[in-house]
Amino acid sequence: MTTVSGTSLGLLILDTAFARAPGDAGNIDSWGYPVQYRIVRGADALRVIDGRAEGLLDAFIAAALDLVAHGAGAISTTCGFLALYQKALAAALPVPVATSSLLQIPIVERLLPRGRTVGVLTMDAAKLTPDHFAAVGVDHPVPTEGLPRDVGAIVLECTNMPPYAAEISRALGLPVYDIVTLGDWLMAGVKPRVYPQAPHQPGSAA
Repeated sequence: MTTVSGTSLGLLILDTAFARAPGDAGNIDSWGYPVQYRIVRGADALRVIDGRAEGLLDAFIAAALDLVAHGAGAISTTCGFLALYQKALAAALPVPVATSSLLQIPIVERLLPRGRTVGVLTMDAAKLTPDHFAAVGVDHPVPTEGLPRDVGAIVLECTNMPPYAAEISRALGLPVYDIVTLGDWLMAGVKPRVYPQAPHQPGSAA
């Protein structure tokens, strides 16, 4: 027995204080299903991005476990740089974990025509290192500055960027993926859509 019923997406949110527009991972109206947040105290943007979130793993695990105890069927975060914690959080938690929109890069690469690649828009290209890409299964350089002619899709690293995804897609004529598209995919598996049962037809298999 639990004191909370239903399934939600649990979001580990950085310890920040700024307005988050609809579309931002930190705005509850960005999601088409129930979500819950836990602020990870001490995990400010400077410490997570510049400091590579060192010393914060236990705090992220504790916050995520609390979300699970309150009905979260999957866990995500509000910072793409937390890709560095993907393996550790997935190993520590009893539900699926998707720390970063960058996890979509290997999938999107396989969707594109030959000769096309994925470009990443990030809030700090200098801080987005090969370690971050390796943590999501990408072992080759990914363009993060400028738009080479061979870019066939965009992944938005920063979870503050989804409010602009539609405009970016329109301007570039390219598909755009972000933390919200990742969350939608994640929850589609955790809580599959229920379809009306088709009426039984005479002569069909039972």
